[in-house]
Amino acid sequence: MPDLFEYLSWRGDLSFEQVPLTEADNLIFTMLSYVKFGSLIPTFESKATVSLAEAAEAYKPQGGEVDELVPNRSISQTILRLLQAAAKTPRFGNVRLLGYVDRLDDVEQKQFSALTACLSDGSAYVAFRGTDATIVGWKEDFNMSYRSPIPSQLEATAYLNRAGRAHPGPLYVGGHSKGGNLAVYAGVHCLREVKDRILAVYNNDGPGFDREAMFEEGYRELSPRIRTYIPAYSVVGMLFERLEEHTVVESRGNKIMQHDGMSWEIMGGSFVRAADIEPDTKRIDRIMKEWVSSMKKEDREAYVNTVYAMLASTEAKNLSDLSRSGLKLLRAYLTLDPSSREVIHENTKAFLSCYKKNRK
Repeated sequence: MPDLFEYLSWRGDLSFEQVPLTEADNLIFTMLSYVKFGSLIPTFESKATVSLAEAAEAYKPQGGEVDELVPNRSISQTILRLLQAAAKTPRFGNVRLLGYVDRLDDVEQKQFSALTACLSDGSAYVAFRGTDATIVGWKEDFNMSYRSPIPSQLEATAYLNRAGRAHPGPLYVGGHSKGGNLAVYAGVHCLREVKDRILAVYNNDGPGFDREAMFEEGYRELSPRIRTYIPAYSVVGMLFERLEEHTVVESRGNKIMQHDGMSWEIMGGSFVRAADIEPDTKRIDRIMKEWVSSMKKEDREAYVNTVYAMLASTEAKNLSDLSRSGLKLLRAYLTLDPSSREVIHENTKAFLSCYKKNRK
């Protein structure tokens, strides 16, 4: 089935004035947000912009950068190919970029990145990056199980307000994975003058929120404009709760690899619809929800922090480093104090209990 590259070949010659933003365009911007552009894209303060074609021509991957884009190296290489392919089309090559931010904070346990793309029809797409391959980025994801808001959600809201001031026209907001969650959170909590200009919020297989968020007036107000997409085999996108309905899309990926947006199938400018999520997805969703609900918030926090302390002790900075740190990880587990080891044992036992109950 056609993918994003075929979409660019088929519709890359049409401007956004001729054909407004499509589902496929939305996914392209969210995938490009994973690229580490550095200083190639001007800040909001400079009030300057650079075209995607200019940024792609000047872009040179830094040492080790590919390993930190997303957990799978082959996906990272595909995203870099997408950058070059999109930049060669009139539709995307002339898009003006600004406001690039990329922050990683071990102390705050925050991984955040975003950029703003100004389209030829006068609208702008504010794209939030999902979880990259850094250990800190994954820790922040797990923090969602007991903490709200997380630092990236607060920064996403501040970023959207700044983007709204820099661009006075209509806005699209979106992201993939954690970036989709950030897009929804920022859309709910941004300034009224910004929220009123949001045409749509795109959550591409990003997690939802805790039950308390369902009762926020801002969430209920924005929900008709939220577009949520998950692949047939979704794990990340099924986490937590949401008000809006989701659309199930077809993917060429195998099982968990369907989370990779580059594997989603495109027809015209739209995602190919799947009949329903796979039975395995429903089972995993039940297991995860039962497991999380069986733990008190303080138990979730203790479990997440204990596991993170083990990972941090290996001095691994990203998942590639961690894959080579098996002995260090084992040593870290063996040197845990009795209470920390008990936290691991009890919560792992609870997970296995939920798994056995739902495996059929």
